[in-house]
Amino acid sequence: MVQRGEMALNDPVAKYLPKTVAVPQKDGKQITLVDLATHTSAGTDADELRSPEPKQPIRGLFAPTTVPIPFGSTLTRDPGSQYEYSNLAAGMLDF
Repeated sequence: MVQRGEMALNDPVAKYLPKTVAVPQKDGKQITLVDLATHTSAGTDADELRSPEPKQPIRGLFAPTTVPIPFGSTLTRDPGSQYEYSNLAAGMLDF
């Protein structure tokens, strides 16, 4: 989609989520698609998140009836500043 010009890697994640979803920021810095792709979103895999679709665990978390944020409500560091692997953050790119 980037190659076709439909989106840019530096686009904020919030651009592609419903307006009802509050994507956390740190000091005004938004999480971008490249942050998700490089595991630098400052998001973590929360153990308490459980999917209603066991056969598609990531997709189930992003169903319209659930909150599609694997980051928690606050970020402890700036997005893009540090690598930390996150299955859920990477899974958001699959939509």
